[in-house]
Amino acid sequence: MLCLKLSNYPSSSRRHHTVSINMAWHYGTDLPPNAFVAGLDASQQNIYIGIASIHECAYPGTLRSSGGKLLVCHDGKVYAIDGPFDVLVDKEDCKYTWVRVKPDDLIPDDALVAIVNENHGPVYIGRMEVRGSHAVGKVHDGVCSVAHNGKVTRRRTFDVLTFKYTGPVCN
Repeated sequence: MLCLKLSNYPSSSRRHHTVSINMAWHYGTDLPPNAFVAGLDASQQNIYIGIASIHECAYPGTLRSSGGKLLVCHDGKVYAIDGPFDVLVDKEDCKYTWVRVKPDDLIPDDALVAIVNENHGPVYIGRMEVRGSHAVGKVHDGVCSVAHNGKVTRRRTFDVLTFKYTGPVCN
C-alpha cells in the first residue's frame, strides 16, 4: 500500500488545494493481477493505465495485457516503454469512474491528477475511443492526447478518470 500526497487544481474552482489519498500503483515490468481495467481494445482485450517517465517527466498511457509495452505520447511523438513503469491497481477503498467531458465542460473536482507540471499545472488521466479501441493518455488544458497505432490523437471530448476515496486519510 502506498500513501501519496497529490496536488489537485480543480478547474471549476481555480483554487489550489492538496489532498492526501491512499491509492496504489504497482511498479515494475509486469502487469499485476489487480490492475485497474481502463477499457477494451479493438479485439476486446482489457487495457490498463500506466505512467512512465519521458525526459524526466511522467506521463500516463495505455498498457495492453498482450505486448507488455506502455504507450505514451509527449510533444507529438509516441513512445513505447518496455518498463519499468507504474500501473494503477484496484483497491477496495478507491472507487474509480470515467466521466465524459465535452469541449465547454470543466474538469470534475474529483478527477485524478496524474502529475503536476510545474510550468503548466495539472495533467489528468484521460481516455477516448479511437477506431474501436479505448486508449489512455493525458488531459491538459481541456484536451486529451493519446498514443494509438503509432500516432498521437487529440480530442476535446473524452473521458477523465475520477476517484472517490472511502478509506482512512493519510497523515
